[in-house]
Amino acid sequence: MQAAAPGLVFHLDDRGYYAVLLSREALTSARLAYKLVEKLHSEPRTRDLLPWTELPLSDQFLGKDEQRISVQCRGAAITISIQDSPVAKFEDDAFKNGLVGMILFGDGRAVFRDLIAEEISAASLVPPLSLEPSPH
Repeated sequence: MQAAAPGLVFHLDDRGYYAVLLSREALTSARLAYKLVEKLHSEPRTRDLLPWTELPLSDQFLGKDEQRISVQCRGAAITISIQDSPVAKFEDDAFKNGLVGMILFGDGRAVFRDLIAEEISAASLVPPLSLEPSPH
């Protein structure tokens, strides 16, 4: 029996999806760990794109009951952040678009409180022009 591993699923489409999973039971240290998986609906098992990896020992990750997972996708580049801190970058382009949601792997229970999905256009990443006159 696999312990429950809640996470964030993204780029879900009719072929499959990616998911970032979190667990305290995946490794023997009992520290919080994450992994990135890819699931093709046509295959019975997920593929690990990034293995279980412990989060660093810092106040930002220790003793927290709630974890914030986010991903940023730019083309094939996927950046995973936990507690608003980037923890991994990966490149894969199996799924370019799709839905986002929450997921639970294994046997157990998880409570998901909030889900915010935002699409940020490239134009919104450009700093605004200053309207102040430049000193001469």
